[in-house]
Amino acid sequence: MNNFLIDNISNHGNNSIKVLSTIHHSWRQRSIVGKEPPDYLKYDINKPDFIEELLPFSDHYVFKELNDLNKSRVLSCGWLIYNQKTVCIESDIVTPSCNDILNNKIPGLSSPIIHKLVCETLVDEAFHILLVKNANLICQYKRDLKNITLGDFSLKNNLQHEQQNYQQEWQKILIQLATSIVSEIFVSDYLDQLSSNNEIQPFNKATVSAHRSDELAHSKIFTEITKQMVIKLDDIQKEFLVKMLAQSVLWFANKDFDLWNRVLVQLNIKNNRVLINDCRANNEIGLDKIDCSDLIELCKNVGLFDKDSSKQIFSDLNIKIQ
Repeated sequence: MNNFLIDNISNHGNNSIKVLSTIHHSWRQRSIVGKEPPDYLKYDINKPDFIEELLPFSDHYVFKELNDLNKSRVLSCGWLIYNQKTVCIESDIVTPSCNDILNNKIPGLSSPIIHKLVCETLVDEAFHILLVKNANLICQYKRDLKNITLGDFSLKNNLQHEQQNYQQEWQKILIQLATSIVSEIFVSDYLDQLSSNNEIQPFNKATVSAHRSDELAHSKIFTEITKQMVIKLDDIQKEFLVKMLAQSVLWFANKDFDLWNRVLVQLNIKNNRVLINDCRANNEIGLDKIDCSDLIELCKNVGLFDKDSSKQIFSDLNIKIQ
């Protein structure tokens, strides 16, 4: 019965619905849910858990002068933070937006195929959390980092703080959705940096590769549902969405120096305050590490950049739109 319903929806003239239907039909084949998880026996204690270049202070002399043991422990914490940010994105950013869609709180997204895909996405996200939580437990056990605590990410904190600045429900919902759109578009590239690296831990690489295969589809899903949603917004709501998309880029690109400071203190890294303060002063937002081209293209395709004032919102935050 469900297949009959979805097959008939797929045949209607809306191109985004057709794309979303194709993604739905491929779910059981492409999703990592139910497939063999990465083999923890492949964990190689002699290989680093993370890439130095992805640390927000990799060029600083304090980090470069660390002995091999401390450098290895910092890299392992980089892996823990990397995975925990994934948990933050899945549970605190994307899941609430999925729930808003299922509860018909977002205009233009009431189609059964969209709701079906959102349910599948929630299943994927829950499995991703399990995947990376297991990866972190293995790392903490292997590297004797069981007592390390991380805390909240700026992405979550900034989102919640921004929502508190507005009273209307539609504003809070669009803030959440904008952050979800940005996160799902960016997270594939975020994961690609490790999934294609042969120098790191084989188990870690396999974990990220498995996760990324799902996120490529999720990026497409959120791109297409944005197209469905935008046509139902009025001009005030569209401009608000543009503003929140731009802000979300900065939130995603934040290097989380406060979180790193707590970790370095727990690792007893000498001169950690100098390291963090120097790097924070140089650049707290890593826009140079973010590829905004897909987001910019989406904004252009759905008419969000038809007004010069909307383009200016991005430009004022140093986000290039050309």
